[in-house]
Amino acid sequence: MNETTDVRYPFDNFLEFISGNYGLRLEGIHLTIAFLFIFIGALTVYRYSNRQYLKTISILYFCLQPFNNPSFTLLGLSLADMCGSFIAAACLFQFYTRGIRFNALLSGISLFFLIAFFHGALIWALYPEFSESSSLIARYIVVIKIAVFLMNFCWIYSTQRMEDFFLPLVKSLGLFTVFICVVYLIQITVFFTGTIPYGSFSGAGFSSMVSFGGVSIERGHLSKFMSPLLVSVLLCSFLYRYKFRSVLYYIIMLINFSASGLSFMVIQFFAASFVFTNYLRRMLFSYRGALAIFVIGALSWQFFDAYGAIVNKIFDIAIKGDESQGGGRSIGVFLKYISNYPLGIGYSASTFRTAPDLPEINMGIYAFITQLSFISILFMIALISLTFRAFFLFKNGSVVSRMLLIGAVSMPLIYSADILWFVPLWWIPLFFLLSYPKEFRTITDEEWKVLAQEHPKRMAVRR
Repeated sequence: MNETTDVRYPFDNFLEFISGNYGLRLEGIHLTIAFLFIFIGALTVYRYSNRQYLKTISILYFCLQPFNNPSFTLLGLSLADMCGSFIAAACLFQFYTRGIRFNALLSGISLFFLIAFFHGALIWALYPEFSESSSLIARYIVVIKIAVFLMNFCWIYSTQRMEDFFLPLVKSLGLFTVFICVVYLIQITVFFTGTIPYGSFSGAGFSSMVSFGGVSIERGHLSKFMSPLLVSVLLCSFLYRYKFRSVLYYIIMLINFSASGLSFMVIQFFAASFVFTNYLRRMLFSYRGALAIFVIGALSWQFFDAYGAIVNKIFDIAIKGDESQGGGRSIGVFLKYISNYPLGIGYSASTFRTAPDLPEINMGIYAFITQLSFISILFMIALISLTFRAFFLFKNGSVVSRMLLIGAVSMPLIYSADILWFVPLWWIPLFFLLSYPKEFRTITDEEWKVLAQEHPKRMAVRR
């Protein structure tokens, strides 16, 4: 593989993608097919949602999160952002007409939004150098995304019956996972024909194999944004017996070379083994467990060099603090930020994580502390407390609730490694467990399966 391969997207938004006919070229055919899948998926979600358009848009907000390369953006908003903004507007209308309910989790996120908003204004006033590097509007767009994220969950909590939203959401996420995987496989097929598709890189610096963006951004980050879909894949396998989706998902996650994506998968598998200790023992000594071990072992052997390079990269940059590759994950870089900006640089996710005249910073926990200073400690304490609450409530619960618990337990660890604090997909498990604790503690696995099989017919009868 040519190590200089760096084929970025030659367009910045959907209009340029269409006007430049990039979707008609072999290099962009995978994106054209992705749009076809989105159209088919939207119609399917509409049916899953019992033909309720607001519920459809809300579910698409979550399903379209991994679709974030430039072809899926317009006016600076991704398709997911557009859906989320629409539901946020519906939430505000609901607030003025009927009122919006807040539970402890949503109240906490609301408080964080307000603090981040005013903290950003304080930083803007105290450190004028930030006004030279970016506009106030550009920085606040990221903070506003937190409000959109919050209002979407508020709308669900205030207007939807839990099972009537949870089941179509799980089924829809499983469907879009298949779409994402197929688009990725199409991109690989195009590459092996001799044409280098848009969004292709030479292994992101740690693999001799080509790395693809798929429906996501470049440099193999597809698996980073697919990682939180693991819980929905597990739920689909359990409730709907969609085994093929699980197999396809695991294969794509293994061959898409992303250090963060693979790390997140390992964290979730460890969380799963912790939550499902008894089930794990039985599975390992079954034919399914043996088959899973064989497939994982075979793929790991095939791509041993790539995985070894990923481990070395994590060790050199995150643990040894080697900044020769500009990793931005060493303790030295972290201390420079604390020294120069003790009050933080303002919350801005990964968009503006670098301060003027300082090296970039990429370690999740370092970035969060340098952005929000002491406020970040309060956030992490609250998140860990909520996670422990969910664990003690559902550690002996149904299989469905424990599958959600995998995502909830993994979240604080993943946030410590990467700047993904308010990606909605990571919050879904904790939101459902803590927003509907009575339902998830009382509905048995057998009842869940009956509800899944009856959906959406059961809802159609209720209407």
